[in-house]
Amino acid sequence: MEPYERVMAALGRRPMDRVPMRLNARREVLDSLMAHLGLDSNEELLGRLGIDFRYVAPRNSGPRPRPGFVPDNAPQHPEKRSAVSTGGFSNNFRVYAPFANMRDVSELDAYEAFLSEGLAYQDATGMAGDIGRINARERYFVGFRSAGRIFMCAQELRGGEQFLTDMALNPEFAHRLLEIRTAYAVRLLEKVLGEVGHRIDVVQYNDDLGTQRSLLVSPAMFREFLLPRHRSEEHTSELQSHSFISDAVLCLKT
Repeated sequence: MEPYERVMAALGRRPMDRVPMRLNARREVLDSLMAHLGLDSNEELLGRLGIDFRYVAPRNSGPRPRPGFVPDNAPQHPEKRSAVSTGGFSNNFRVYAPFANMRDVSELDAYEAFLSEGLAYQDATGMAGDIGRINARERYFVGFRSAGRIFMCAQELRGGEQFLTDMALNPEFAHRLLEIRTAYAVRLLEKVLGEVGHRIDVVQYNDDLGTQRSLLVSPAMFREFLLPRHRSEEHTSELQSHSFISDAVLCLKT
């Protein structure tokens, strides 16, 4: 079976030659795998592992590299730290919340303008050619990872504890930050789907809403802050006008 046929058979609960596979790993893991297997590219790695999914994305036509948004009152940037797992794997990471010192909702206006400028640099015109090259020999299941994950992003920008506190004590700020991220995600999704929507098989977006044991917020807060924004992306006009599989599973009764 070709990868596309395999995935569609699995989704339709029909017989298949094997279970479809998708790879999601940090850059350090991919680099280690390629070094171990003696491979030179991501595509070689995906082929070697028998991965059925491929992902495409718009290109950045603006400044390279484009610096991230850092407000004037941002905390000092920490040094990168390293954590070593019990298996000996080293993972470099940086814990940094650039919006941690923001106090007024108006401070988010500059961030909104920054995202709007960045959206103009997202060039989707080459994505059709990318999909053509991916499917040149056999058809893969092609996806686009949207800029969703609004809850996760808000916590990364503000700091996890601070943003959860905002939701309880400073809801205006929390709503505004989530709305800015949602508007950007929707506009980027519309831009991509307007260009290559008929050639993409799945739109994937995700958000961490809980731990292994519990939710991160109450059901009431989920319904107030997050559910309307998740639905606004899922119900994007371009998404509804094509036959997409939208990878949105809300494991909470709404």
